[in-house]
Amino acid sequence: MHWYVKEFSQLTGVTVRTLHYYDKIHLLCPSIRHQNGYRKYSEMDLSKLQEIIALKSFGFKLSQIKLLITNRSNLAQSLPLQLDFLEQKTNALNNLIKVLRKTVNGLKEDNSIDWQATLALIEVYQMVTKLENTWAGEVLNTDELKSYAELEYDLSQKRPATKAAFEKRWYAICQQIAEHIDDDPKSEIGIKIAEKTHHAIYNLYGKKYAGLKHSIWEKGFKSGATQKSDSKSLTPEMVEWLDQAMGAYWQNRNRNILRQIGEKADELILNEFQTALMEMYGNESKLKAELLEHVLSLEEVPDKSKNWIKKYFEQLV
Repeated sequence: MHWYVKEFSQLTGVTVRTLHYYDKIHLLCPSIRHQNGYRKYSEMDLSKLQEIIALKSFGFKLSQIKLLITNRSNLAQSLPLQLDFLEQKTNALNNLIKVLRKTVNGLKEDNSIDWQATLALIEVYQMVTKLENTWAGEVLNTDELKSYAELEYDLSQKRPATKAAFEKRWYAICQQIAEHIDDDPKSEIGIKIAEKTHHAIYNLYGKKYAGLKHSIWEKGFKSGATQKSDSKSLTPEMVEWLDQAMGAYWQNRNRNILRQIGEKADELILNEFQTALMEMYGNESKLKAELLEHVLSLEEVPDKSKNWIKKYFEQLV
């Protein structure tokens, strides 16, 4: 079948003006020419227009569409890239929707808006989008990414000096680990380095982000994901060494707390143990419960300690 421009416009829903423009820029020209000068669109032109409409809907510019139609290999390469672009754009819009919803829900009685809080939310969600394109986006879940973005915003806007101080301490710790990599990580020096590491990291993350700290260590450092963006970070060997050292540090600290059972008031011991668990896992009750269940399963743990843990299990998690 063949169509004049007005017929083609009615058939496709594309305005005559737009069809004339496509003809002018040589994107879509009527392929049939009569001797009297009239031109008609063919079924092949219809197929081509449908392709143009689809690509335009996908967000491609007309100049890009022109190149893609003439080069199929470029089309095969460009579609996945455009898909990534649209997904990122969708995520950004979804984040803005969340901010707007919180802003609407937070309207005061006089309909005034806390714009400072709103801008903070926007920056956090923008940070989430950035993190999604890093190692963090590959291994952290949605809640962890949001928490990580909040931490980064907190450090950059409210505690820049804390972040700068941590980076210096972290560099020194990495050097120490490298120097003692051949020593037993469970030795006295290993536990001392682990203690320094804990204090440095906890000072950075604090109680609020203690659970995130655990996730980043387990999913980021121990999996090797962080090394994709930071080649100067700990090597796999250093991560393994520090992981064992940290395990020895916590085992030693918790054992010393439980050894006080019968010597100090339960309330004081409970407070110490709760503090230790909070520094380890924050408000992650599941992780605390898993640790306590593990302790209860160990044969070397005295019955006195196990009975005490069972007694205060609910309060500890």
